[in-house]
Amino acid sequence: MKQLTLLLLVVLFTISGCKKDDEPTPDYTSTFVGTWKATAVVQDGQTVSLIGDPEFALYLKFKATGVNKVSAMLKTVILTDTLDSESAELNITKSGDTFNLIEVGTTSSPQNGYLRYTSSNGELKFGSVENGKTSEFTFKK
Repeated sequence: MKQLTLLLLVVLFTISGCKKDDEPTPDYTSTFVGTWKATAVVQDGQTVSLIGDPEFALYLKFKATGVNKVSAMLKTVILTDTLDSESAELNITKSGDTFNLIEVGTTSSPQNGYLRYTSSNGELKFGSVENGKTSEFTFKK
């Protein structure tokens, strides 16, 4: 009887030891890699008319740097001049159909604002508060 019990325990441990590892973390990086162009800017509730101006463009460029990790560079084009401004390393998290991009080493997006993408409408929104003024930029690929 002891041998049968011991044999059953060995079989149980062997079966449970063969369990597959947890599913790998999905990588959402490819959703962001590339260049996104600003399609709308709202400051303090008012739409700013610079978007659509042939002499002005605002871009976010993402490059993959790891699993669910990207580097982001904000580019402003005025006439023929390209100005590189803020750049950041961002981690990508997902909740439902919304992705949040959080600056590496912090708990917030760049400039303590938000950078989020909603897959249902394909829009990437960057919002921030600077000098008491709220701004929200909408980007599309």
